[in-house]
This record gives sequence, structure tokens and C-alpha cells, in this order.
Amino acid sequence: MENNRPLSESTLAVFGAAGKFWTNNGNQISKLFEKVLLVDPALPHSHDPVAAAEEAHVLFISVSPDSALKTIAEQVRHCMQGKIFLENLTTKDISTLQSLSESGASVCSMHTMVKTDSPHEAQPMIVMPFDEECENAVKTAVILAETLGMHVERMPLARHGAAVTLPQSLEHLTARVKARALVSLVSAHDLSLTQLENIAPASQRLSAMGLNRILIQDPRVSVDIIEKGIEAVGHLRRALDEIESCLKSSHKELENLFAGDAEKLGITSERKREIKSQTDRIIVQI
Repeated sequence: MENNRPLSESTLAVFGAAGKFWTNNGNQISKLFEKVLLVDPALPHSHDPVAAAEEAHVLFISVSPDSALKTIAEQVRHCMQGKIFLENLTTKDISTLQSLSESGASVCSMHTMVKTDSPHEAQPMIVMPFDEECENAVKTAVILAETLGMHVERMPLARHGAAVTLPQSLEHLTARVKARALVSLVSAHDLSLTQLENIAPASQRLSAMGLNRILIQDPRVSVDIIEKGIEAVGHLRRALDEIESCLKSSHKELENLFAGDAEKLGITSERKREIKSQTDRIIVQI
């Protein structure tokens, strides 16, 4: 049986309460609940995880490393009947979530698509129902996201790897490859990145924003994301091989290769106009 208790009359147990997500967003989320129990060994006064799980009506998991989910599940599985279990981790451990669902929990997976120390307003929160019988968990996840001003995108959990992990990995991989190439370029020609950015055309300035956003992060973030989506390395290598092959053959062949990409990615004429309008507004600000 699902938990239909209003959040204002519910107790929330937060696992990973010393982490950046809860540190930055906990005050807003806490206002939704009657009582909040904070669980994290890094806190000076952490609640006992088992006691917190037994008392809570809703469990929210945002821990590091992601593998800690297995340990938490082993601790709380015995008392999951009728509870809402929300998991907000980068890696999705389907088998562990399955075991929690089979123990009676209403399970929903979440993924905040923004750095935990950045503003969350207007950023996407992906909400992924574990099965068709977890509507209360989904509703709670949506309320949490909307409380933070985020916009919600619903997606089957099974699609997370292909739709989230691999594109993220490809983004970090190409950024790190470009950074390595730029290091070589500026060194070989006695240039600086600032010089290049000051004279860059619009498309290069937009690209530099995304690159620099990744470069200022802890490099372990890129390593972790690339490792989790290692398949992206193969996709990138095949793309480079295709481009190199066409370049050796003829410029026309390379033009045709590039020309087909927009259509294959579903970029219609109307979408092209939208992209130009959106990017023009950004360019004015940078």
C-alpha cells in the first residue's frame, strides 16, 4: 500500500545530509515536511540510519559515492513497506532499487541536471518512475523539484543510461579532448586562451562557455562521468575516423557528411530559427 499522507504531516529522512545538494537546498525542502531527520556520518549529530528509516514516511537519498546506496538499502529494507523512497544519484543501481520496491517501497529515481553548488532555478530535474505503481513517489519527487524552481522532465528509468549518462560523458570527453588540443596549440604558437577568446567569433565564444564551465570543475568530475559512460569514447572515435576518411577523400564528401547531421538530429528549419534567436540573445551577454 502506498503512503498517501500529506507531506506537511510526514517525516523525511535525508541520507547524505552533509552533501552539497542538501546543504544548498535543504532549507527549502524541509519546509514541506512536519519533521526532518538528517543522516550522514560527516554530521556532528547524525541520526541513526535504521532508526531514521523506521520513523520516516519519505526517504531521500543523495549520497556520495553512489555505491553507498547498496549499504543504505541493506540497512532499511526491512521497514520499507508503504514508504516513499526517492533516490537522487548519478548512477542508477536498478537491482538495488528493485529490491526496495519488492520490499514494499514506492520508488522513484531523480537526477538533478545542474551542479549542486549552482542555482537550481529553471534547470531540469529528471524524474524516473521505477514502475507503474509508484505514483506517490513520483508526485513527491515533482513537488521537491518544483519547490526548487526546477522544471521536471519525466523519463523511463531504463532510458537513463542512453539519454543522460552517455551524452554527459560525450560532453566531458569532447571538452577534455579540446582542452588538451588547446594546450598543445597555445604552447606551439605562443598564444594564450584569453587572447583566443578575445578575438573569437560568436560560435567559438559560445563553445568556450561550455568548455570553461567544465575546466573550472574538479577534474575528478570529468573522470567519473567519462568512466560511467565509457561507450561514448567509441562513438567519438568513430566520428573522428569518419571525418578523417572524408577529408582524405574530398571536401565535398565531408560537406555532405556534415550536412546530414542536422537532419539526423531532428533540427528542422523552424528549430534552426529558434536556435539562432536563442544563441543571439546569449551572445549579446558575453
